Amino acid sequence: MTTGTWWVGTVIDVTWSLVWQARFGEHIPAHLVAAFTAVLTDPRPVLRTGIPTT
Repeated sequence: MTTGTWWVGTVIDVTWSLVWQARFGEHIPAHLVAAFTAVLTDPRPVLRTGIPTT
């Protein structure tokens, strides 16, 4: 068992194919983990540019 490690991953659908992941070791400053999780939970839309639309 690893202590002090944060791991976040995301999938698109029920196939559980990993899209991206982030890992934070036990020595990363807590304020960086807090900022990362705050951005993930922010309900405001994200402006995306350069993504083709269909």
